[in-house]
Amino acid sequence: FEKIMTRASGGVDYSQEEKLYYRNDSPDKSTDQKCEFIMIDKNLCEGECESGEADYIAERIIKLVGTGYKFKDIAILTRSVKNKAAEIEKALKLRNIPYFTDGGKGQFESLEIGILTTMLKVIDNPMQDIELASLLRSPIFGFDENLLARIRLEKKGPFYGALIKYSAGAGEGAQLCRDFLNTLSVWRDKVLFTPVDEFIEYIISASGLDVFAISLPGGEQRAANLKMFVLQARILQNSGFKGLFAFVSYIDRLTAGGDGAEAKLLSENSNVVRIMTIHKSKGLEFPVVFLYSCDSDFMKNDLRGNILLHKTAGLGVKFLDYKRKIRYPLVSYEAVKKMIAEDNISEEMRVLYVALTRAKEKLICTASIKDAKKFVDRGAVGEEATSFEALNVSSFAEWIVRGIDENWILEYVSPDEIGVSYFEDDVQEKEDKKAVDFAEVKEIFEYKYPFEKASRLPSKLSVSEVKRHREYESPGETKLYVPDIFEKPTFLSEEKISAAEIGIINHLVLKHIDFKNPAVEDCIEKLVEKGLMSEKEVEFVDVAAISAFFSSDIGKRALKSDEVKRELSFAVNIRADELFSGQEYTDETVVLQGVIDLVFKENDKMVIVDYKTDRFLDAERKKQYFVQLELYEKAVQKIFGLGVSEKYLYMLSKQEMIKADT
Repeated sequence: FEKIMTRASGGVDYSQEEKLYYRNDSPDKSTDQKCEFIMIDKNLCEGECESGEADYIAERIIKLVGTGYKFKDIAILTRSVKNKAAEIEKALKLRNIPYFTDGGKGQFESLEIGILTTMLKVIDNPMQDIELASLLRSPIFGFDENLLARIRLEKKGPFYGALIKYSAGAGEGAQLCRDFLNTLSVWRDKVLFTPVDEFIEYIISASGLDVFAISLPGGEQRAANLKMFVLQARILQNSGFKGLFAFVSYIDRLTAGGDGAEAKLLSENSNVVRIMTIHKSKGLEFPVVFLYSCDSDFMKNDLRGNILLHKTAGLGVKFLDYKRKIRYPLVSYEAVKKMIAEDNISEEMRVLYVALTRAKEKLICTASIKDAKKFVDRGAVGEEATSFEALNVSSFAEWIVRGIDENWILEYVSPDEIGVSYFEDDVQEKEDKKAVDFAEVKEIFEYKYPFEKASRLPSKLSVSEVKRHREYESPGETKLYVPDIFEKPTFLSEEKISAAEIGIINHLVLKHIDFKNPAVEDCIEKLVEKGLMSEKEVEFVDVAAISAFFSSDIGKRALKSDEVKRELSFAVNIRADELFSGQEYTDETVVLQGVIDLVFKENDKMVIVDYKTDRFLDAERKKQYFVQLELYEKAVQKIFGLGVSEKYLYMLSKQEMIKADT
């Protein structure tokens, strides 16, 4: 740097304070610690050949590990990970070298996330031909090219339509098509009433994508990517975005923007080669550093606009001649452009300084250059550069050549000379390695969690939900209630007001009526005045039925009670085995919540009344309502610490009181 860096060319005077000193000697390493500049020269090939720069680095890493270094001692630095990491990753993967790319391609370009996003897109809209074919061809469903071709020939139009038609026949692979369509149908139904994050967790497991991902090289990282994807869905769900379409659109925007970093599993002790940008390496040091692609040209995008802006020189513009229909730079534009270019070059020089100061023991710079010897000859090896010469360069390689002296090794390598070695972990002798116990593996994969049913038990349930659970429950089996997905739109309803709404209106009157003077008409009038009931809703109040209730024996007893609760909301802990059958629920509790229409105290016991507006009550419905009263009884006992003497259903439409067994 003393030959190229000055206040004029690098923005910094290269004094003793900034100076780099060679050989930080370390007695536990046997490798030569001279800096190296390796020039991969394609002109040395006998025929056509690839650059081989990434392959050279991978081969050197294997040799370095053989001399005592660990993978975590090694870092590969590059100006831009986005454009260069793929080449290095390919070479390292080929040789089984573990690595981590900081700021690399991101999780959305990984295989497992690609399959998952395709799956979500097809579930959201199966009419997307490319996504559908991609999903069918994926390892999850395993359709081959021949089957896809036969499906395509079955019918013109969307591929989904052809798939449906082909599945109806008896041709080869038709059953596979039917299985896929059945699975897709189940998933499309489930997503309608399941939060997106929970649904994604479900299909990862149901499709076997989690097992597939963990079985691939880098399985731990891939599994972490899937978990991170679910977390992103949960965060988006909590921020107000609802539905699969919103999430898929969000992922599309992230993918288009190049966002979405991989989940980071890296710790200080992770034995992997680090691939990172020079910028991200600031403040870090590694025993061995490779500086990759030193021949890459500096970016000059900010010098190509019609308007340039410099922090001190100001504005530079190109002049537009409308008559001659040409645009050309003004003197001010060229001056601003020159100053921006010099600033950029100075910044690149400082970036190179950062890169070369990351190595503690071994620095290896690599470049891929045609006719490298001529390049070196033009570079004035070891000669001090003027400010003009230092600023008129296009790559790191030109500066490095200037700085080569007795402390550097300059080597020309032909891509033909670079072989392919494979790293084998011989820390443990092969004979000491444990053979795979397939019985043990089978036992692991077939293991069933003994409390699986309890793990699916909701932490909180309403009385109505428990009632529905009981309705769907078979002897010895507890199933989760699945609500109806589709409801009839209001505008298609033949009734102007539903039965449920009539029930709400009558419950409102019973909630607000004055127990000291239970005059129904007076109560209705007050509700209308307060805006709690409309004039239209008044028509549906069953005045006779409500009046009859207060004239009944139970109604009169409630009026006499000193402790009356109406519309009593509750949330109490109940043992799960009191609600559901099964040994799995023995030690589990559930928060039971609900609202009791009327409960009053009488002779140190509690009486429960539940209002119903059903016009017809069959034996099955009565049984369900009695289950509801049982649950109310459990809640009342916990709330008041008293027993329940009686439980009643009051059928408003029939003005009938039905007593439940206590």
